[in-house]
Amino acid sequence: MAASGRRPARKRAHGAPLGAPERAPGTPASTAADVRRVATSLPEAVELETWGSATFRVRKRIFAILSSHGDQVVIKATPQEQSLLLASDPETFTYADYVGRFGWVGVRLATVEPAVLAALLTDAWRSTAPKRVAALLPEG
Repeated sequence: MAASGRRPARKRAHGAPLGAPERAPGTPASTAADVRRVATSLPEAVELETWGSATFRVRKRIFAILSSHGDQVVIKATPQEQSLLLASDPETFTYADYVGRFGWVGVRLATVEPAVLAALLTDAWRSTAPKRVAALLPEG
Protein backbone atom coordinates (compact mmCIF):
# COMPACT_ATOMS: atom_id res chain seq x y z
CA MET A 1 0.00 0.00 0.00
CA ALA A 2 1.02 3.58 -0.61
CA ALA A 3 1.92 5.86 2.30
CA SER A 4 -1.56 7.42 2.10
CA GLY A 5 -3.12 4.08 3.00
CA ARG A 6 -4.56 3.66 -0.50
CA ARG A 7 -3.53 1.01 -2.94
CA PRO A 8 -1.59 2.25 -5.95
CA ALA A 9 -3.54 2.23 -9.21
CA ARG A 10 -3.26 -1.06 -11.07
CA LYS A 11 -1.76 -0.79 -14.52
CA ARG A 12 -1.66 -2.90 -17.62
CA ALA A 13 1.66 -4.40 -18.69
CA HIS A 14 2.35 -1.47 -21.06
CA GLY A 15 1.79 1.09 -18.32
CA ALA A 16 -1.74 2.34 -19.11
CA PRO A 17 -4.04 2.39 -16.08
CA LEU A 18 -6.80 -0.20 -15.92
CA GLY A 19 -10.00 1.37 -17.15
CA ALA A 20 -8.18 3.40 -19.82
CA PRO A 21 -9.41 2.53 -23.31
CA GLU A 22 -7.47 -0.31 -24.94
CA ARG A 23 -5.80 0.51 -28.25
CA ALA A 24 -4.85 -2.27 -30.62
CA PRO A 25 -1.14 -2.55 -31.42
CA GLY A 26 -0.26 -0.37 -34.39
CA THR A 27 -3.14 2.07 -33.90
CA PRO A 28 -2.34 5.74 -33.34
CA ALA A 29 -2.01 6.97 -29.79
CA SER A 30 -4.39 9.84 -30.68
CA THR A 31 -6.71 10.50 -33.61
CA ALA A 32 -8.42 13.37 -35.38
CA ALA A 33 -11.58 12.35 -33.50
CA ASP A 34 -9.70 12.93 -30.21
CA VAL A 35 -8.73 16.43 -31.37
CA ARG A 36 -12.33 17.23 -32.31
CA ARG A 37 -13.74 15.80 -29.07
CA VAL A 38 -11.36 17.71 -26.79
CA ALA A 39 -11.30 21.00 -28.73
CA THR A 40 -15.07 21.28 -29.15
CA SER A 41 -15.70 20.38 -25.49
CA LEU A 42 -14.02 23.61 -24.37
CA PRO A 43 -16.33 26.57 -23.62
CA GLU A 44 -17.38 28.52 -26.73
CA ALA A 45 -15.00 26.54 -28.95
CA VAL A 46 -16.17 25.82 -32.48
CA GLU A 47 -14.82 23.93 -35.48
CA LEU A 48 -14.74 25.75 -38.83
CA GLU A 49 -13.25 24.61 -42.10
CA THR A 50 -10.69 27.06 -43.46
CA TRP A 51 -7.97 26.54 -46.07
CA GLY A 52 -9.29 22.98 -46.57
CA SER A 53 -8.58 22.06 -42.95
CA ALA A 54 -10.56 22.00 -39.72
CA THR A 55 -9.72 24.95 -37.50
CA PHE A 56 -10.72 25.21 -33.85
CA ARG A 57 -11.60 28.65 -32.56
CA VAL A 58 -12.82 30.52 -29.55
CA ARG A 59 -14.51 33.84 -30.32
CA LYS A 60 -13.20 33.68 -33.93
CA ARG A 61 -9.57 33.25 -32.80
CA ILE A 62 -7.81 30.05 -33.89
CA PHE A 63 -6.10 27.87 -31.28
CA ALA A 64 -5.62 24.66 -33.31
CA ILE A 65 -5.60 23.51 -36.94
CA LEU A 66 -6.10 19.86 -37.95
CA SER A 67 -4.26 18.77 -41.09
CA SER A 68 -6.39 17.87 -44.10
CA HIS A 69 -5.15 14.27 -43.80
CA GLY A 70 -6.06 14.14 -40.09
CA ASP A 71 -2.63 12.86 -39.06
CA GLN A 72 -1.29 16.05 -37.45
CA VAL A 73 -2.60 19.05 -35.54
CA VAL A 74 -0.92 22.43 -35.23
CA ILE A 75 -1.47 23.92 -31.78
CA LYS A 76 -0.87 27.43 -30.46
CA ALA A 77 1.96 27.61 -27.91
CA THR A 78 4.52 30.11 -26.72
CA PRO A 79 8.03 30.04 -28.21
CA GLN A 80 9.31 28.75 -24.84
CA GLU A 81 6.77 25.90 -24.76
CA GLN A 82 7.60 25.13 -28.38
CA SER A 83 11.33 24.81 -27.57
CA LEU A 84 10.65 22.48 -24.66
CA LEU A 85 8.30 20.28 -26.70
CA LEU A 86 10.66 20.05 -29.68
CA ALA A 87 13.55 19.07 -27.40
CA SER A 88 11.49 16.55 -25.43
CA ASP A 89 10.21 14.44 -28.35
CA PRO A 90 11.23 15.38 -31.90
CA GLU A 91 9.34 12.37 -33.29
CA THR A 92 6.05 13.78 -32.00
CA PHE A 93 6.55 17.57 -32.01
CA THR A 94 7.64 19.65 -34.99
CA TYR A 95 8.18 23.28 -35.88
CA ALA A 96 4.90 24.33 -37.53
CA ASP A 97 4.97 25.66 -41.09
CA TYR A 98 4.09 29.36 -41.45
CA VAL A 99 3.23 29.96 -37.77
CA GLY A 100 6.14 28.18 -36.05
CA ARG A 101 7.97 31.47 -35.67
CA PHE A 102 5.16 32.54 -33.31
CA GLY A 103 5.51 29.42 -31.15
CA TRP A 104 2.92 27.16 -32.75
CA VAL A 105 3.88 23.48 -32.71
CA GLY A 106 2.98 20.59 -35.00
CA VAL A 107 1.85 17.47 -33.16
CA ARG A 108 1.97 14.04 -34.81
CA LEU A 109 -1.20 12.27 -33.66
CA ALA A 110 0.20 8.76 -34.15
CA THR A 111 2.69 9.26 -31.33
CA VAL A 112 1.16 11.76 -28.89
CA GLU A 113 -0.60 10.39 -25.83
CA PRO A 114 -4.27 11.47 -25.49
CA ALA A 115 -3.67 13.14 -22.11
CA VAL A 116 -0.80 15.22 -23.52
CA LEU A 117 -2.91 16.19 -26.54
CA ALA A 118 -5.78 17.25 -24.27
CA ALA A 119 -3.46 19.35 -22.10
CA LEU A 120 -1.91 21.08 -25.12
CA LEU A 121 -5.32 21.86 -26.64
CA THR A 122 -6.64 23.15 -23.31
CA ASP A 123 -3.60 25.37 -22.77
CA ALA A 124 -3.89 26.73 -26.33
CA TRP A 125 -7.60 27.43 -25.83
CA ARG A 126 -6.93 29.12 -22.47
CA SER A 127 -4.25 31.41 -23.98
CA THR A 128 -6.60 32.35 -26.84
CA ALA A 129 -9.91 32.77 -25.04
CA PRO A 130 -10.93 36.11 -23.52
CA LYS A 131 -10.46 36.19 -19.72
CA ARG A 132 -14.19 35.89 -18.97
CA VAL A 133 -14.52 32.86 -21.23
CA ALA A 134 -11.30 31.25 -19.90
CA ALA A 135 -12.69 31.65 -16.38
CA LEU A 136 -15.52 29.26 -17.32
CA LEU A 137 -13.01 26.37 -17.28
CA PRO A 138 -11.45 25.79 -13.86
CA GLU A 139 -7.66 25.48 -13.73
CA GLY A 140 -6.58 21.93 -13.38
